[in-house]
Amino acid sequence: MKRIWDIKLILQVSSKERNIRRLWGTIGYEYNLKRSLLASHALQYLNYKNVLLAEESVLTSKSLKQLYVTSFKFREVQCKTFEEFILSYALNPVSEIIWDEIDKIEEIKNFDEYVYDFTVEHKDHNFIANNFIVGNCGSRGFGHQIATDYLKVFDQSMKKYNIQVNDRELSCTPFSSEEGQKYFKAMACAANMAFANRQVILHRIREGFEKIFNKKSEDMEMNLIYDVAHNIAKVEKHKIDGKMKDLVVHRKGSTRAFPPGHEELPSIYKKTGQPIIIGGSMETGSFLLSGTEKAMQETFGSTAHGSGRTMSRTQAKKQVRGDKLQKDMQNRGIYVKAASMSGLAEEAGFAYKDINEVVDSLNKAGISKPVCSFKPIGSVKG
Repeated sequence: MKRIWDIKLILQVSSKERNIRRLWGTIGYEYNLKRSLLASHALQYLNYKNVLLAEESVLTSKSLKQLYVTSFKFREVQCKTFEEFILSYALNPVSEIIWDEIDKIEEIKNFDEYVYDFTVEHKDHNFIANNFIVGNCGSRGFGHQIATDYLKVFDQSMKKYNIQVNDRELSCTPFSSEEGQKYFKAMACAANMAFANRQVILHRIREGFEKIFNKKSEDMEMNLIYDVAHNIAKVEKHKIDGKMKDLVVHRKGSTRAFPPGHEELPSIYKKTGQPIIIGGSMETGSFLLSGTEKAMQETFGSTAHGSGRTMSRTQAKKQVRGDKLQKDMQNRGIYVKAASMSGLAEEAGFAYKDINEVVDSLNKAGISKPVCSFKPIGSVKG
């Protein structure tokens, strides 16, 4: 009879700080949200204690080695307990992020090294990873009605100009024709309404922040950084066969990606190139990119405007309940408010492509360059 042996492996981790840091910071607890949060907070607590040790060493002229074996109760610099530290610096709702205090701000003289894309000479750039609010809204029913009305107009104009298409959704008419010019003006009206909608949303957001923080939005520097229309036709100059020509560029599911120095960019973005907001999902967050010269050469100055859906809204609703999704996101530190649980389910993260893969593809193609990513901590679904 074959003998079966049980083998038990016991893994012991040294309690030295270097090893603890590797365990909590490098290996981590991805399988357990509660332990992952605790490990993140504990790492920050170690950093906090080491700062105090350094201060103590200066005050007492004692070495760090001496201070390591001295209880904090008998030291010159008082230290918060772990529980007090969390109460003072943790976010609400709890996340892996811990507040820190700025000791001092100094200008670095004669600095001539790379600091990634934060070398941009712009008043909104600083060394703090600030919080941003990203919003999206179009002309909604008004724009849809314009499209519906002009599909009927184009049905007749295509007969008039002897134009044939395989799909009615591709209906068109010459740009310089009476029908074309009327539609272009109607489309511009829809774009203006979308800008107005986003301005109203921004105003209400500012009001909400003023109410909660009891400060004026101007004092909190809640400035509009960028706003752009996509899903729109624009008259632009592009090089065709070596010659500059006026073209009508219709972007659907894409957005502008003009390079640094382009004549249509506002002066504040002449040096950086066009800001590009690439939306992922309310679970994965978004990216900020900038336009490139290669985009002008290969895509008429265009790039993707979002990660894109992998399934319909109806399919998404069949796979998850809105209330369950809301609870799950809140457990991950993402606070969610929605007008309806059904609408929330439509926007589940799994219904969209992987935003990291999308941005990586755009970067490799050279048509836009990543600047930074936005990690979601709150989401409002209208």
